[in-house]
Amino acid sequence: MKELILEALRESVKRYPDLVQHLSDKATWIAIEGDLSLWQAKAITQVRNGEPALCEFDSALIPDSVAEVVKNLLAYADCEEQVKQDFIDLKSFVIQPTPNEKRILSRIELERKLTKVLSKDLQDELKKLLNYLGNPPNLSNVPYSYWQTGWKLIAKHAEPILVDFFVSQAIEAMEEVNMAVDVVTLSTDAIQWATNNSEQWLQQAFNKTYEGVNVLVPKAYEEGWTITELAKKLEDYHYSPVRAEMIAITEMTRAHTEGRKATERHYFEQFGVHRVPIWKTANDEKVCPVCGDEMRLDMPITDDMYPPAHPRCRCRINYLAEKFLTPKQRGKWQSK
Repeated sequence: MKELILEALRESVKRYPDLVQHLSDKATWIAIEGDLSLWQAKAITQVRNGEPALCEFDSALIPDSVAEVVKNLLAYADCEEQVKQDFIDLKSFVIQPTPNEKRILSRIELERKLTKVLSKDLQDELKKLLNYLGNPPNLSNVPYSYWQTGWKLIAKHAEPILVDFFVSQAIEAMEEVNMAVDVVTLSTDAIQWATNNSEQWLQQAFNKTYEGVNVLVPKAYEEGWTITELAKKLEDYHYSPVRAEMIAITEMTRAHTEGRKATERHYFEQFGVHRVPIWKTANDEKVCPVCGDEMRLDMPITDDMYPPAHPRCRCRINYLAEKFLTPKQRGKWQSK
């Protein structure tokens, strides 16, 4: 009987598309999921053919607002698995996302955007490095300036995304406590942080790559690798999409933390009160033992160690007035 009712709903919407705007969220999903499945199949076919996942799809059922979200997600999808995940995430958007789900979706979109930017830039840097090395590869051909300044173009592309997330997190935190939002001041804070932070982690990444290249190139001679084999080893270890994703996740978490900390500084300036930083996890199956430890999870931060605690950390922080702490939280906070 349930399937008959659902099928009747789908057929009604097909005949009268304007009905969609009057349906509840769950009913809307039932009505449009058939067309969304076809759109997903079209996007997957494009990816398999080496074309961009982003594609148009004509549907009288899918609302413009939903179609716009699909396009935004597909714009950053570069593999079949990502396309499938995009349509899974879409369901959370259609079926009345909670404020927390909206926050997660916003982060996912920016995280993917940063991953895509870093992936492209790392591939470009690998090509540049291989061109310097020559064939056969010679380390002395690589100018020292490459290791000192090669990261600057990556920083130029990554910083605007990190600034965007920093500001959004700070504004969200301000709105939670009804603070006046000063976007100009927040943007200045964000740009200064992003510039200093990008220089630090990208220089560290290039230093690590420098060490790796100094190991792999001599090994290529010893084991008789071709230049193609050396390029594959370098990509796998230093320039891969996996590394780009790891950096993106970690630095987005750092941007969240710094945005929240910036808000707290302004909160103190306005109200003269210091609030308590609380460690929150991503609350999913990927939470690691370090972040999920009972002495850290939902507890005050007393050791000045803020997220990210490790690569790929997705934890976050929240601030509470001391009077709202639980007895367990208050005990830890007062013992610091």
